[in-house]
Parts: sequence; structure tokens; C-alpha cells
Amino acid sequence: MTIVSRCFRLILRDVLTQSCLHRFLLEMVGTALFLSASLSAVLIRADPRSVGGLTNQSRPSEASSSPGLVAVSPVCPLQVVLVFGLSVAMAALSVGGAVHLNPAVSIAMTLTLRLRLWKAVLYMIGQLLGGVASAVLLLGLTGDVTPAVNQVSFGIRLHQAVAVEMLITLQLVLVVMATIDVPLPVMATPLLVGLAVSLGHLVAIPATGCGMNPARSFGPAAVTLDFRNHWVFWVGPILGACVAALLNDLLLRPRWCCPGDWWAELKQLYVLTDEQQQGALSPLP
Repeated sequence: MTIVSRCFRLILRDVLTQSCLHRFLLEMVGTALFLSASLSAVLIRADPRSVGGLTNQSRPSEASSSPGLVAVSPVCPLQVVLVFGLSVAMAALSVGGAVHLNPAVSIAMTLTLRLRLWKAVLYMIGQLLGGVASAVLLLGLTGDVTPAVNQVSFGIRLHQAVAVEMLITLQLVLVVMATIDVPLPVMATPLLVGLAVSLGHLVAIPATGCGMNPARSFGPAAVTLDFRNHWVFWVGPILGACVAALLNDLLLRPRWCCPGDWWAELKQLYVLTDEQQQGALSPLP
């Protein structure tokens, strides 16, 4: 127990720093900004009754109804595709291009030794909180976020839905990895990621509504308490992120020549500084 307690204390010392907590806030705010804008394409449009007086003079009672915003199913899927892609690019540019805004991306970064595990967990908590915050905001605007809950479409089997979610997340994470490994202009990275998000929606909207991001699926599900087949929108993206990470670092742009190189980088990522080593060896209070 003593060793476990000291390790836990070291993790807290690494996490509870100004830079790490700042990144946590960026992930939360960025995800909330991204999902508030993108889910509005699914949920919000003008109440048709507010324009009834202009389009149908024979129904004055409806024309006099108070205008407002209502939750509706999207009239044009292409609108949803464009809004999701543009909103993730907007959020990344607004809060900083290094943010993940997606737990699947954070998992891929951890698997490829670009991020420590406990920092990834903190970032994912921020992303999930951002997803819930966006759903709460839209619930206040529309009164109902049920249309934003990801569901497996009728006629689609669960293993097919998992495969769809895996494939669209795989291509997204591959694009994210490419933007890290290949030098690009600062403005290009968010736009390329936005195109990958739009592509995923073009493919998956008919089958699953397109999760691709567990934080996007979790927010509306948590607010509505509707978790039917919710695991699909975690398992699929996580599998896709893991496969993409391995493909990128082992085949497409190899980073290690042998297992020893991987082990050396692993130790370098999790190595303790002299100060941390002293803290681990010092007696617990």
C-alpha cells in the first residue's frame, strides 16, 4: 500500500500543475464550444408556426403563435455534415490546435506514447464534461435533446454499427496523426481534421447518426438518461483509435525499429525526475 500511495501522490503532482489544469480547461471549453455549435444543426431551427402567417393566411391562429426554437430531426443531412466539420475546425482554432476534443484521440495519443496515461484521463474527463455542458445548454434552448442522442438505425446490427464507428474513427485519427507527424501550416491542421469529421458523418449518419467521438455521444445520452446501445459509441471509436495508432506508428510512419526502441521511449515518457524520485522515497505524512 505504501508504494501505491506514493505512486498515486506522484501522479497527482504531475497532474495538478498549472499547465495540465489549463489544458483540462481547454479540452472542456473547446469540446463544449464544438458540440454546442455542431449539435445545434441537429436540434435547432425556427418554429414553423412562427412563419405561418406569411405562408398560410388561412390559419391565423397558428400565425399568431409565439415564435421560438424547437428540437427537430435534421431536414438536410448535408447541413449536419458541414456544421460538424466546420465547428470542430472553429473550436480547434479558437482554443488552440493542440487540443483533442475527443476521447478517442486522447487514447490514441496515449497508446503511441505521446501523452501520459493519467493526463489522458484528465483530458477525457474535461471532454466529457464539455459534452454534458453543451447538451445542457441546448436542452435549455430547445427543451429536448432527444434527436441528438446517437442510436443504431433500424436494420443495422450492433456489430455492423461498431464496425462503422470503428472505421470512421480510424480515418479521423489517421488524419490527426498525419497532422502531427507531417509539418503543415498552423491553419491547415484544424481544417484537415474538420474535413475528416465531415467525411465520417457522410458515411455514418444513415447507420448510427455518427458518433466518432464518445464525448459527443455521452453528453445527450447523459442529459436524457438514454443509454440504449451506448456502448457501441465507445467500443467502436476506441477500437478505431487503437488500430489507427498502431497503423500510423508501425506501418505508415514507423517510429521504432525494434521493441527496444519502443521500451526506451516508454521509459523516457514515464521517467521520474530527481525531485519526483525524492518525493517517492520520502516518508508519507
